[in-house]
Amino acid sequence: GIFPLPGTTHRFGYRSRTAPAGLGFYVEDNLRFTPNLSLNLGLRYEFVTRLNDNFGRTVFLPDPVRDTEVQFGPYLERNPSPRAPAPRLGLSWSPWADRDTVVSAGFGIYYDQFLAYVISSKKASAPFFQKIVRNNFSSTDTFPNAVAAAEGFPAQAQVLDYRHTVTPQVLRYNFAVDQPLPGGWLFQASYVGARGNHLFRVYEANLFPVPVTRADGSLFFPPDAGPVNPAMGSITLISSDTQSFYNSFRIAARKRVGSGISLRSSYTYSKSVDDASSFAPRTGQYGLSRTLERGLSDFDIRHRFVVNYFYTPPFGSGRRWGTSGVLGQALGGWRMGGIVSFRTGTPFTPQIRVRTPGFLFSPTRPNLLPGRSNNPVLGGPDKYFDSSVYAVPEPGTLGNAGRNTITAPSVFRMDISLQREFLLDAKRRLQFRAEIFNVLNHPNFGRVSGGSTVVFSGESGRLNSTAGRIRETSATSRQIQFALRFSF
Repeated sequence: GIFPLPGTTHRFGYRSRTAPAGLGFYVEDNLRFTPNLSLNLGLRYEFVTRLNDNFGRTVFLPDPVRDTEVQFGPYLERNPSPRAPAPRLGLSWSPWADRDTVVSAGFGIYYDQFLAYVISSKKASAPFFQKIVRNNFSSTDTFPNAVAAAEGFPAQAQVLDYRHTVTPQVLRYNFAVDQPLPGGWLFQASYVGARGNHLFRVYEANLFPVPVTRADGSLFFPPDAGPVNPAMGSITLISSDTQSFYNSFRIAARKRVGSGISLRSSYTYSKSVDDASSFAPRTGQYGLSRTLERGLSDFDIRHRFVVNYFYTPPFGSGRRWGTSGVLGQALGGWRMGGIVSFRTGTPFTPQIRVRTPGFLFSPTRPNLLPGRSNNPVLGGPDKYFDSSVYAVPEPGTLGNAGRNTITAPSVFRMDISLQREFLLDAKRRLQFRAEIFNVLNHPNFGRVSGGSTVVFSGESGRLNSTAGRIRETSATSRQIQFALRFSF
């Protein structure tokens, strides 16, 4: 249970500035070695001052395992921001004499400076905000008196990793080849990658026993044991130890056919992996071991294909046919366009909500039964995945089902538009536009979310009857809209 007690405050006045003088710096130089080889070099540098609060309501916890209370002072032992130089490198090379083929590459380091957003959602910390968190307890004797249920328990501390926080860093790199092809096509093949280091995550660091490592290497959280630090209650810790990895390969082509058709298409194959895709992942089991959460990113999309086009019929003034007369007036001046897109679904995690009396620790993911698929998709909105492949973990143990192992339904859309401009005189014109979104009215189901991701719940570990049910769509049904625009 979570019990915010009366007499607490959410009032803070955070202040920091980009230094010095509120400025960032960037230097750049372009080097041309030969007519077909050039290099671009750059260096960006900026830092922010230490984050302070006008009311002096900042606290820190140097040692979450041994400290008995939070201390008043800056969130971090030192400001990590000044140690963040950000170089840039760009390369362009035309290997052949005709310079039609272009090879380009780039590399850069980027930083996410420590600003107020990092702590603003977790500022409700003891002693200024009295929020009590109790795991695995019975409210029979105190319900609905929340104050009585919280009596005698320490308030939640929400702090940063005082000694080890580092400015989050992302390395971005790309390589591309542009090549004209016969028939007026321009083709591009490219690789884009990124690696994140020292990214922020939030996790519970105290409300579980110290685990025991068993003979098979698995962890066991013993029963009838208190938290890691008995003097403290819940400790919500913000650390900068998370990593992310993104790699993608993309091919694209575009062509203008005469003066009436333009066509663009692209296909991207990509994979994104991380330890946490947001500040507070809901599926984490044991925060002190971040690699247990390594899996597909919440936003991972493996395949994406897009085609867009415009077509102007060859009728009307200045065109091939129907330059005058009824045919030209009726068909001339129209323009058609559209987008066709397909992408695979994003992943989600199977969960459980089972509490066992006597155990402070409880897993958030189930066990995957031996020999069963970790992506047990059945299809259909009523029962999208097969819940029979999972089992409730033994009390005090972690579930072995991975994070983000189930892939949501794919998304397909076809949108079209039709427009025409009517010239009223030299200064005024009227544009008519008709647009149809999801013209095929194709159903695009969303991913399983909320309580439908929960496979087992309750003290008995009963099977959730709504597990695998999709409750929403990821795109609208067919929609038609008309518009008139008068320009003068």
